[in-house]
Amino acid sequence: MSIRRAGALALACLCLLAMALKPSPTQAVSPSAAWFTEASPPAGNTIIDIAVSPHYAQDGTLFMLTWDGAYSLWRSRDAAASWQRVFTSSGGVDSVDRVALSPDYGTAGRVVYLCGGAGGHPAVWCSLDGGDSFVLRQVPLGLDYIDQWLVLTDSVLLLAGYDGSQALVYSSTDTGVSYGAPVPAGAQPLCALAASPDFGRDGIILAGNIAGGVLWSADGGASFQPVAAGALTDNINVAFDPLFGSNRMVYAASDSSSGGIYRTVLSAGQTWERLDSGLSGGGLWSGLAVSGSGALYAASSRAVNAASGQGGMLRCLSPALGSPLERVMQGLDAGATLWGLERAGNRLWSIDTTHNRLLSFVDSLSLPVNLRVPSNGASGIGTASGNAVAGIALFWDSLPGATSYQWQLSTRSDFSLLPPGFAGSTGMNSVNAPPLVPECTYYWRVRAAAPLYSPWSAAWSFTTLSLSVDVKAPTLENPSAAAIGVSLRPSFRWGAVAGAVGYELVVSARSDLVSPLISRTGSLCLSAASWQADADLSYDTAYYWRVRAVHSSGFSPWSATGHFTTQTAPAPPASTTQAPPLPPAPTLTVLAPLRSLTSEPPAGSAAVELTTCAPPIVVQARTDVPGWVFYLIVLLGVVIVLLLAVLLLAICRRPKLL
Repeated sequence: MSIRRAGALALACLCLLAMALKPSPTQAVSPSAAWFTEASPPAGNTIIDIAVSPHYAQDGTLFMLTWDGAYSLWRSRDAAASWQRVFTSSGGVDSVDRVALSPDYGTAGRVVYLCGGAGGHPAVWCSLDGGDSFVLRQVPLGLDYIDQWLVLTDSVLLLAGYDGSQALVYSSTDTGVSYGAPVPAGAQPLCALAASPDFGRDGIILAGNIAGGVLWSADGGASFQPVAAGALTDNINVAFDPLFGSNRMVYAASDSSSGGIYRTVLSAGQTWERLDSGLSGGGLWSGLAVSGSGALYAASSRAVNAASGQGGMLRCLSPALGSPLERVMQGLDAGATLWGLERAGNRLWSIDTTHNRLLSFVDSLSLPVNLRVPSNGASGIGTASGNAVAGIALFWDSLPGATSYQWQLSTRSDFSLLPPGFAGSTGMNSVNAPPLVPECTYYWRVRAAAPLYSPWSAAWSFTTLSLSVDVKAPTLENPSAAAIGVSLRPSFRWGAVAGAVGYELVVSARSDLVSPLISRTGSLCLSAASWQADADLSYDTAYYWRVRAVHSSGFSPWSATGHFTTQTAPAPPASTTQAPPLPPAPTLTVLAPLRSLTSEPPAGSAAVELTTCAPPIVVQARTDVPGWVFYLIVLLGVVIVLLLAVLLLAICRRPKLL
């Protein structure tokens, strides 16, 4: 249903008020279970109305009607990322109050309607090309003002007016080119019209008027009759339950300061039942919508006040079943006022008239949780623990935006019996079940609990392990009990258990087997009754180990805890390292002085062999003097001897004086 306006005067006042208020900054909130700003109009424009494509998730199409001294229609085809002006009022256009799309928009066609006034008379504009061009349609002469309208198909629409004494409904089947005779619809002007979810088959229309009255038509608007009277007052919004075809449930909400939200079954003798009687800060309900999953939403034009719990939006997941209502204010600024509701899928839109912006709300928690493990109908699960079955964990898929979950486990499919410990809350997407009775069928379900509730998941069942199955624990064989000097890579062996499909082994340096160093469990379990360690343990360390058998229906009890000590680390070898030998001492040869350089010996001397060098004298060098020092001394000695020889030779050859 398109967002409505109560009248031209009220509309003008609302626009002027919204323009006078300063917009607040966009809030950075998650678009999941919280309101966020979808768009702000161009500067100087005030939002009057919006229309959303029924296939928004696929085409991202939105229309926004604004006023800045002239009326403009803006279109976005990219989910409000950008906007294009497709219509603006010009001479002869008095007002443009509403915009609406055909329910078939995006499938059979792209029909857009505008309504307002032109030339002093009510007027309707029709576009067959998604807003690219509009054609003006004249309305019936007896219609002085369009109080409300309803677009049923691309070509069928209803217009509601008032002749001073009764409401009149006009019907057109040719996009507003012509209209049939007016149909009376009560003594008060209408302010809301809605079509049944299965209108093509049942032709049912619901109408609300400005004096708390609700009427309905079973023939597509050819006649109207009142619904049971109740405590409703002032302007009434109306909506159908998505299962109306089977439960005949309809809803109504009043925009009076004390107005409420009601439901009734559309049949003779039924009365209206108030849904929000237990909530404070009610009233001023400006918009009403019901999702395809049955969730009911009501927007309030009361200013948001978190401290007093006023304003925002009310949400009820199953109003047909009497579920409690939740107030939704996440993402809304203080003082925000919501006007109207548009819905497509699990997404809703409303206008914040205080801050003049288009808001959007994605109800990611309107769908139930998907359960994962144990699978539905699983049997023989769990681990024997004495006379009970333990080791069962419940897993489910997380819901976007959910911060906590509620879970229930019961032996009854209607969950009417919940013993202590069989229900609770968690911030995770899993929980460990308490000890259960063997060979017993249990039912479980989960729902999101914060920031909003989700519907309960489907109830799944499983059957626990039967203790009649052979659950004998394995007997440990090797390493033997209290064995000492065991290899760092022990060979573990235990007795095979009949019916076992595998074995789980844990080894730890602690007697309670906490923080195991070896853990062959789960997908790493062993297929045989023996296993050779594939990594070294530590020397001279005590270790503890145990084994259990894996059956197709669960596990056996753990074996007794074995104990062994690894071998002692070998002693290091004795040291054979010796000091390196000293280098051989260098020798020094000293030459004796020359006796004579003549060819004959002196007179009177015996003939002797001329020796130019004395026998070498070996001098033991000190071991603490570097070897190069001795070689330097030898070199110097040779140089000195040569110099002396040259000097003596020179003296001998000098001529004698006469």
